Amino acid sequence: MTFFLPKPPKYHPLRRSAIVLVISVIVTIGGFIIAVIRDLLVNDPNSGNLDSLQGRVLQFMDDYYHILGAINALSILAVYVLTVRWIDNAASNLEVLRPGTPRWLLRIIPVIAFVPVLNALGSFFYFSYLYRKSNPRWRTKGAQYVFDISIFIRCLDMISLWLLLISWVSVGFGGTKTYAEVWTPGILILVAISGCLLSIVFQVTRLQQTFYEKLLAKGNGKSCAACGEVVPEELSECPLCGARMLCN
Repeated sequence: MTFFLPKPPKYHPLRRSAIVLVISVIVTIGGFIIAVIRDLLVNDPNSGNLDSLQGRVLQFMDDYYHILGAINALSILAVYVLTVRWIDNAASNLEVLRPGTPRWLLRIIPVIAFVPVLNALGSFFYFSYLYRKSNPRWRTKGAQYVFDISIFIRCLDMISLWLLLISWVSVGFGGTKTYAEVWTPGILILVAISGCLLSIVFQVTRLQQTFYEKLLAKGNGKSCAACGEVVPEELSECPLCGARMLCN
């Protein structure tokens, strides 16, 4: 009954999923830009003339309005799912990069990321944790659990910008503003939020890939859970920090 046995840890390359996430973000923001352009054309007096460029573009958008809306909705969902999936893979990789990392913690990180209310506060911790654990520079367990200031600032920016976006859209649509007047600043806010998220994603992706390549270069080495140093398989203690190596 081998399917009941826990599977050995496996490294998941993150670069491809990070690139797919970027494409989904671009498609999402592009969908909002198209909606803004359509709203501007609706209010353009020249759009009533189907022989004009504005009229032909508006006619095309109206013909494929539902398809474009469905693509935008799917891209928003894709960004959400791909972000959680990337976080799950990044957390799982720590079983390979840092043997001895509490498995329960690695399992709960994607759960926190999946629930928006938990994610609002949990992102401060788990993004810092993933960043520090993926970086061999942090040699002590204590340092790996400390908030990283650069990650903390970007998470704070994302939450603040999300609150600003929600407030701006709610007030805008509750008043007399047009779709374009509401979402033109809204798109800029979305770009800023995406920039913060993707900068963290690519930073952790690069750190984990570098860490993993270092493990491969050492041959049959294993990673010290305390400091991240690659230790030859035959040694029972880390030559850098003296921690005892776990038996696999």
